Amino acid sequence: MSISNENVYTEKHCTYDTVQDCVHVFRVRKPTRQAVDEYLTKLAALFEAHPDDEPFLFIVDVRKGMPSFAYTMQRSRQFIRTIEMPSNIRVVYLHHNNPILHTMGVFLSTQRLRSERLILNGDREDDALVWLFSEARAHQHVATK
Repeated sequence: MSISNENVYTEKHCTYDTVQDCVHVFRVRKPTRQAVDEYLTKLAALFEAHPDDEPFLFIVDVRKGMPSFAYTMQRSRQFIRTIEMPSNIRVVYLHHNNPILHTMGVFLSTQRLRSERLILNGDREDDALVWLFSEARAHQHVATK
């Protein structure tokens, strides 16, 4: 179940792709402020277009480096305050030995977001997809009862 590069939307520092048209995949290519801005701009557009009765599934891949933690947190706080979020968000963060990502997870858990997060270390895209798809099916099942 690997992630393909079909229909890739590319910015200079962050790329966007989908898996089976239902999992959004962001890859930081250069760990810069521009990557954070590109990511949040695209994410805002996706949130706006997403039907609220479906889970919003996505992967953030920072295995090539994490942008400035301070800038990422500043922009994330602004984003959370100004964007209408889907009611059910499931996200997987992929990284290589980055302890800062766990700190970011703690920050996000204090924001009262309706989201579930999984942080995976290493080349575990298949594990990320299995987790996202299994939970998506579970939510679909619950919604149809």
